[in-house]
Amino acid sequence: MIRIIGGKNRSRKLLTPKDETKTRPTKDMVRGAIFSAISDTINNAVTLDLFAGSGALSYEALSRGASKAYINDIDKEAIQVIKENAKNLNESPIILNKDYKYILESLSDVKFDVVFLDPPYAMDIYNEVIKSLLDKDLLSKDAVLVLESNRHLELDSDYPFNKIKEYKYGYTYVTILWR
Repeated sequence: MIRIIGGKNRSRKLLTPKDETKTRPTKDMVRGAIFSAISDTINNAVTLDLFAGSGALSYEALSRGASKAYINDIDKEAIQVIKENAKNLNESPIILNKDYKYILESLSDVKFDVVFLDPPYAMDIYNEVIKSLLDKDLLSKDAVLVLESNRHLELDSDYPFNKIKEYKYGYTYVTILWR
């Protein structure tokens, strides 16, 4: 069981999928560090989490003032947990249960301020997703991308981001890109 760290739902418990071979909940310390780093961008933000697991990153964002969260996971157990967490927190995110490629292709009338990208590490799709977000014009002019991985990421050098920071917490790497 993990908890919301800050905001209106601070200390509220979140359910997580039972099968941790499919999902890896972002640890409280890492979530706290992420939200400390991006705190200026959360208020009224529209967020996207393509590989949500429990939805912890999105629910943390909503607790801290995000206006809307798109939460996606392809796993049916994860979706049930995300829905239960929404109910328990009295939140109304947009919950999607599709392959990430379908989501990126089908979204068109939305601009995301914050994108959380924490896929299964073996997928190694960071550059593919960033390129798609840019090509489909899905990012706001001040968008922030939060990438979680198990190693230093080799990102394409031609992305239009003004600032890139990488943090390491044990075995977890967090790379944040600011537009």
